[in-house]
Amino acid sequence: MNLQQLESIVLQSWPAFQQQELDGWLLRFAEGYTKRANSVNILKSGTLPLDEKIALCENYYQEKHLPVVFRLTSLVTNSGLDQRLAQMAYQHVDLTSVQVLDLHTLEGRLVTDLEPCKHSVPDWVHIFHQWHKVPHEKQALHQRLIENIASRKVLMTVSHEGKMVAAGMGVAEGAYVGLFDLITSISERRRGFGAQLLKCLLNWGKQVGASHAYLQVTHSNTAAKQLYAKLGFSEVYHYWYRVKPKPEDTLIR
Repeated sequence: MNLQQLESIVLQSWPAFQQQELDGWLLRFAEGYTKRANSVNILKSGTLPLDEKIALCENYYQEKHLPVVFRLTSLVTNSGLDQRLAQMAYQHVDLTSVQVLDLHTLEGRLVTDLEPCKHSVPDWVHIFHQWHKVPHEKQALHQRLIENIASRKVLMTVSHEGKMVAAGMGVAEGAYVGLFDLITSISERRRGFGAQLLKCLLNWGKQVGASHAYLQVTHSNTAAKQLYAKLGFSEVYHYWYRVKPKPEDTLIR
């Protein structure tokens, strides 16, 4: 498995509205919806002095009225960047596990008794935000971001006794299907509906030719990690953020 290739797919499957390269770093901008789409990503070391590059990044994000966010992965040696950002009072937040599953290992294990339903982007975003409360302007950005995904995608819900109970998105690129925005209705949690949704999304991934699935989960989300482990997901690398926030700027993970 080429993990650098997977990292490229992870970024491509959750695209920014704008991005710019800076001496081996990739700066991504999406008007403030999610840190993943509004952060500096380290592709390689480059040649510019570290403090000069950090200052340039700060200028770019401040011009767009966004907090400066660095996304650091275990795949790339950051040449003292993490330590330097810590010295500059950047906060270490959201340690996140990137996990992969070989879909060939699930033969006969993806049977579900819930009927999946596919939705248009506006309808699905409306359903998602009934359960995931964010400001209205962020909902519009979420819809734009999903519409901006060039890869093949599916926006899915599953229902129980006529009531929608869980929602999620699948994005297929090459041999991989990525699972995003997985959520279960608050009143229906701990009833196995999240697992049923995952199976439906994985079935879709197999149908469109994926051989592997991936997802991203924060290390603090113990319940989700246990669910994914039962299906066979395991960590292949991890990432974290360094954030120097402004009081008025809050990004969704």
